[in-house]
Amino acid sequence: MDREQLKLEIIYQYYMYDLGQAEIARKYSISRSYVSKLLIEAKKEGLVEIKINKPLISENERERALRERYDLKHVMIAGGEGGAEDLGDALNAYLNNILNDGDVIGVAWGKTLWDSSKKLQAYKPYKNLMAVQLCGGVSFVKSSTYASEIVTNYAEAFGAEPCLLPLPAIVENHEFKKSFLKEDSINRVMNLIQNVNIAVFTVGKLDTQSALVRSDYISKAEIESLISQGAIGDICTHVINREGKICNQSLEDRSTSISLDNLKNCSYKIAIVSGVERILSLKAALCAGYINVLIINKEIADGLIREHD
Repeated sequence: MDREQLKLEIIYQYYMYDLGQAEIARKYSISRSYVSKLLIEAKKEGLVEIKINKPLISENERERALRERYDLKHVMIAGGEGGAEDLGDALNAYLNNILNDGDVIGVAWGKTLWDSSKKLQAYKPYKNLMAVQLCGGVSFVKSSTYASEIVTNYAEAFGAEPCLLPLPAIVENHEFKKSFLKEDSINRVMNLIQNVNIAVFTVGKLDTQSALVRSDYISKAEIESLISQGAIGDICTHVINREGKICNQSLEDRSTSISLDNLKNCSYKIAIVSGVERILSLKAALCAGYINVLIINKEIADGLIREHD
């Protein structure tokens, strides 16, 4: 192998596959100092350009204000028009900043999460990642929850092992739920959900047009009853009130998703939200502590600031 070819191979091993200089030296039976010399040459010759993708190093005044107001780790207000692609770009940048080998990523379902998941791509190889479905999402109506597709996108983007939860989000009764959870395959997924350290989800407004109704999990009559009980939105299919508390225990007992207590215990609770109609339920989730990373567009940011003023 000539010197230039060796230099190119070392560049790929070091920058693309994250091998250390000592490991590369052993692989090619050369000295570590020679590996270092070739890497320095590569930079000088323009074969390598270092671009730091760390949008979290700085934050604008509005992001800082919202972060401090709700005691969050980070707030990212997507640029551009603030559509799903812009939110997806912000989410992708954030995930690549925090991901480590062995992480368990839990993802909910819905159109916002589906659209944003199409923008995901790893900046470097990761090892032993898991991507698990946080909420049951099997639906027998035309309106798709995109549950399995979202998990697949995460798995393909980051080289993770996918793990699906093949259940409806809300089952007919609590006895059915207990029966499902006795199945070994389901039980393994539910145990894995308890080990999620990075959760990605959205927050919905509860009305007759909500995803829970469109997916035929809750009837319009049930929605109207829940609203009369103080329900305003849902988070990972849990129906909550203005304080972020469970609104109806009977319905909660039929849910097959990550518990809100487990969600609170995740290291990163990343909510990706668009649509001003969701601001009230988003505020409830923020104040209840279910979110510590917020990815939103300008429209949501404006609404949160107005709600506070």
